[in-house]
Parts: sequence; structure tokens; C-alpha cells
Amino acid sequence: MEHSAQTAILRRLGVAGLWLAIVAALVAIYSIRIGFPVYWHPDEPTKVPQIMSGGYNFNHPQLLLRLTAISKWLLGGADIPHDVALAGRAVSMICSALAAAAFGLLLARPFGIAFGIAAALLIGLSPLVYENAHYFKEDATLLFAISLVLLALQIAEEKFSMAHLGLLGAAAGLAIAAKYIGVLMVLPVVTLLVVKRASPLQWAIVIGSLLAVVLAVNYPALNRLDEVATAFTREWGRVTAGQGPAIRDFRSPKILLTLWNTLPAIAIALWIVCLAVRLRRLPGTVTAWAIAFMPLVFLVALQMSVIKVDRYALPAAAMMLAAAVWVCAEISRDLRPRQAAAFLGICLVIASVSSARLFKETFDGYVDDNRLRMIQWIRDKLPSDAVIAADQLAGLPDPDNFAFDPSIPPLPQKVIRQGAFLGDTATIESLRAAGVTHVVVRMPAEFDFRQERPTLRQKFYLRLYADAKPVRIYIANGPVRRPAPVNLRLYDIRM
Repeated sequence: MEHSAQTAILRRLGVAGLWLAIVAALVAIYSIRIGFPVYWHPDEPTKVPQIMSGGYNFNHPQLLLRLTAISKWLLGGADIPHDVALAGRAVSMICSALAAAAFGLLLARPFGIAFGIAAALLIGLSPLVYENAHYFKEDATLLFAISLVLLALQIAEEKFSMAHLGLLGAAAGLAIAAKYIGVLMVLPVVTLLVVKRASPLQWAIVIGSLLAVVLAVNYPALNRLDEVATAFTREWGRVTAGQGPAIRDFRSPKILLTLWNTLPAIAIALWIVCLAVRLRRLPGTVTAWAIAFMPLVFLVALQMSVIKVDRYALPAAAMMLAAAVWVCAEISRDLRPRQAAAFLGICLVIASVSSARLFKETFDGYVDDNRLRMIQWIRDKLPSDAVIAADQLAGLPDPDNFAFDPSIPPLPQKVIRQGAFLGDTATIESLRAAGVTHVVVRMPAEFDFRQERPTLRQKFYLRLYADAKPVRIYIANGPVRRPAPVNLRLYDIRM
């Protein structure tokens, strides 16, 4: 009996060690070339001062900022923008890896360790998860919270105890505290409570733990509710009316195209099969329904937003991959051993080849970043008396950027910047009159203009592409186009 207990303990330790190894391996992969400048991401420079000064803008719930403050305290480092950004990126890396592991555990509990490992690796190395693990942004923390909600949902559904309900409410609170759209994860929680016919006390436990977590994470907002209301109204306006150049209409297929470009086609097909299986196998578990249908809920919500950015598709993409593995496991249970082996083998080969290709393209874009290549080429090849005007998203170390984050030495040439896009404030003639000899732009910038007033930016870039002399062009092969400005062009605009 004692021997059996020791064996069980060793087995559990071995399983725990395996999941920790997966998390450590993913963090190690994410950390490659993680020290890029803060100004290479359009939003990181607005988050860094919030940590340094405590002057929060309350545009988002504050889970990321709370975890970043802890990360900075643990990692140490100087109180400078670059080190603060690295602390925030460390949070994103760890949350992304933990989310992949949590999704893996979600699959391993009902179907076995092999399906869990497959899900963890498929999700952890998918392009959107890999990319968003690199940035001091809320998306990775949201994904981690979502994975915890689904895992807590599964556990509470199996054992509907007060403790498990408290954990479920706390996980839902984390999702809301990560990002406003995280409130959608309340839907499966409420569904479980209704299906289980929860008592008033059980409802109170879930709601109380949810509110406790939301309030604890966002405690700086409690005595600044007027600022929170203003910030929330501002964010809601951006969702419904747009934000500067990032305006698209409700009909834009941007999010769907992002999923198509960043997920294996077989995973999308299997997710659709998973939806069909859930509709056929009624009633099913709440967890199975959540894994299948929550991606659809997120897609509907995102389609209703005017602003559509690739990273917004992250939760749907990860859950679609989990659903794909889930339905493979379910179908294999219904087949004979040889049929199941053949079915899983075919799915594994197709998914592995497609996923490896997508990951390699994305990974190569970070390891051999076109911004570094462009900066080095300018440093080595252009004359020192050249005057360069650049889009902010081109990532050149102009004086303002270098003063904010000196991680890349300044160029010997003079570099000037006029906003995120040159085409918003400049013309070819005005640049020439200012003595500019060359320009560096992100491409295709002509497709990033506001729909109701496209002419200013569009005319600038179209004329630049047509009339100026291209000197150097770097084009990335990866499927993810934002926020990294990986496609760059250097033009000579002299007469």
C-alpha cells in the first residue's frame, strides 16, 4: 500500500515536471530577441510611464500593470523605459506559456497526456500566441485568464463544491480584470450555474469571488472613478467610431482573414466539425460547449467593433485550436483502434507540417527583424550627410526615440520623424524643402488610411512608390503583419 502511494506521488511529480518543462521551453523560445526597443510597438511607450509614475490612464483594466509591477520588483533593473518594458514583456511571455499549458491540462484531464501535450504545443507555438508573447500588452494576460476560466469551469462541473465555485468566480474576475472583452467569459460561468441549478449561496460565492478579484486588481481606480468612467467612454468610442487611421467598418473581414492566415486550415476545419459534434451530441458538458462555441462568441463580438487588429483574434484562435484537438480526441474514442490511429496520424501530420511552416515564418521575422536589417544597411551604405524622414512604425532610432530608449545607437545620418505616418503631415515637396534626401516607410501604408478621408495619406504613398527611386526593400514572409512593421522601403526622393 505504501509502495502504491509512493508510486502515485512520483507519477504526479513527473506530470507536474512535464508541464513545467513545457512552460519553461515556451518561455525560452519567446525570449529570443525580446530586447527590441520600446518604440517598435506603437502602444508600449504609453504603458511604460504608467508603471514608472503611477499615472494610470485607465484605458484598460489593470491586471497587466499589477503583474508588471511585481515582475519589475522581482527582476530588478533600472527605472528606465527599456527595463520597464522588459518587465511587462516577461509577464506576457509567462502568461502565454501558462495559457498554453492550461489549455493542455484542459485536454489532458479527459483525454490523456498525449492530447494535452499536443494542445499545449499547438497553441503555444501558434503565430498569434507567439507574437503577442513579445509585447507589453493586455492580450497575453487575457488569454491566460481565459484558459483559467475554462479549466476552472471543467473542474467545477466535475465537482460542484463551494471551493471550486470560488475558484471559478476568481478566474472570471481575472478575465474581466485583464481586458474589458474578458467579460464574455462570464457566459459559460452563468451557463454552468443555471444547468447545475445553483443555490443562492452558490451564486453568491461565484459573484463575490469575481467582484473581489476585479476590485483587488483595480484598486487604484477605486478613488478615481470619474477618470475610469471617462477612459471607458473614450475606449467605447474607439470601438464604435474608430481610432485615427485604425478605422474599418463593421463588414470588414479583417479578423476572419487573420485567423485564416495564422491557423492551419485543418484546425479551422476541425473547429467547425467540433461545432457540429456539439449540436449533434446533446446535451453534452458545459465545458465542451464552451470550448466549441466561445470562439464564435468572441468572433461575433469582434465583428461588431469598428477597429479590427490582428491581436484581437488571439482568444478565438487559441480556443479554436483547443477545440480542434478536443474533437480529434472525441472522434478517436468512437473509432476502432486502427481507425483511430490512422485518423489521428493523418491529422497530426497535416497539422504539424502546417503549424511548423507558420511558426517558422513568424519566428524568422523576429530573429532576423527587417528593422534591424534596414538600420544596419543605412548605417553602412548611406552617406553620413543624408537626411532621412521616416514613419514612426519604421522603427529608426531618431533623436526622440533614442532619448526614450537608447538600446539601438543613433545613426550617423540625420533622422527626422513627423508622426506615425509621413503621409499624414508631409508631402514630397515639403520634405525636399526641408532638406530630406531619403525616406523610410512601412508598406503597404496606402491601405491604412481612414475610409472617410483617404486622399492625404494615400496620395503621398502612391506618389512616393511611383516617382521616387527605391534604394532598399525588405519584405517579410510571415503571416502576421501587425504590430511589427516588418515590410520596409527606403526611397531616394532627390530630384
